[in-house]
Amino acid sequence: MPVEDRDQQRAGYAWTKINDAAAQKFADRYKELVRKFPAYILTNGLGQALAFLVAKGSQTLGDKRSCPNEQKAHGALYLHIQEWLCQEGMAYADAVAGEMRDPDGGNRDFRLMERIVRQEQGSLSYRQATMETLALLQWFKRFAEAVLPDDKPFETTGGGQ
Repeated sequence: MPVEDRDQQRAGYAWTKINDAAAQKFADRYKELVRKFPAYILTNGLGQALAFLVAKGSQTLGDKRSCPNEQKAHGALYLHIQEWLCQEGMAYADAVAGEMRDPDGGNRDFRLMERIVRQEQGSLSYRQATMETLALLQWFKRFAEAVLPDDKPFETTGGGQ
């Protein structure tokens, strides 16, 4: 069996996540977020764009710690990007090792954000992660357009057809 190239892997991953999002209440908001998020990254940088997702898509648990809420569009997108960038062979792959908390007490739910803020991987990894996220989001946008509902009902203009 031939090894998939990175773009095929992105497409497969995006297809799975978009279909998962289609079953959620936030599907229309997720679609709009996926459309706009690459511009957030290009305007503000990957770190600030991810911080925006964390701020809008987190929940506080009973023990007063915060974690991404996969039931919110912003939290789900953060988790999807984190899962992709923290897998083996990616810029932040070493962020996956360990349990839900880092040895120094950090929250594993935000392992990607913590690595970016600490700049443990350096600027080359940060740039690679930015480019990889933008490439991944191209597939997310394509599949979101095809699969996810619009936030407004389709309107016909009454002309031409």
